[in-house]
Amino acid sequence: MYAHRTSVFVKAAALLLSLGALVACGHSSPYVTTVGILKPGSTLTLRIDSGTVNAYQPASGQRRDLFTIAATAAGNGTPPPSPRLRAVARGLDVRATGSLQSLLVRVPDGVNLAIQSARGDVNVTDISGNASIVAQNGNVNLKVPGYAQAVVGQGNLSVMMGATQWPGTLHFSTRRGDIELWISARAAFAVHLHTDDG
Repeated sequence: MYAHRTSVFVKAAALLLSLGALVACGHSSPYVTTVGILKPGSTLTLRIDSGTVNAYQPASGQRRDLFTIAATAAGNGTPPPSPRLRAVARGLDVRATGSLQSLLVRVPDGVNLAIQSARGDVNVTDISGNASIVAQNGNVNLKVPGYAQAVVGQGNLSVMMGATQWPGTLHFSTRRGDIELWISARAAFAVHLHTDDG
């Protein structure tokens, strides 16, 4: 086993909320699902204590302005509290406490996603907005047509971005893990890379 620190820096030049909670039984089924409307240009911010996060675009046939938050409990005991949702000026803030098995997030078209995860893997695939991830302990896998940035404490980071330009500097780092970064060959950018060990 080895440890290394890797950093990569890439540089290039009205919320409408309608909530409904559905409670379901079963070990692998969500114990709570919340669906609402979020306008393009908003940010969906998610803070989770423990559990895998899987974020996608709206489901096939679903309205493109709808978000979904579906929490699945870990184990057979009492599920943790339902994720708390709070409307904020820039969009929606979601707080998931306790230990979850997983959190399914469906991100509406044109909505940016920000995730802060204390423990658990984070997977973001095909959302149309941009993504910013901070994961203290867990692997992060991002595949977005826009741009992203991510900071990982302990875990591997894999990023595929479709954007050919973005504002300012994007940061990708992991304290202990590997980084794989795929960027369009049409993008003009400079890279600063540093590794302590590895």
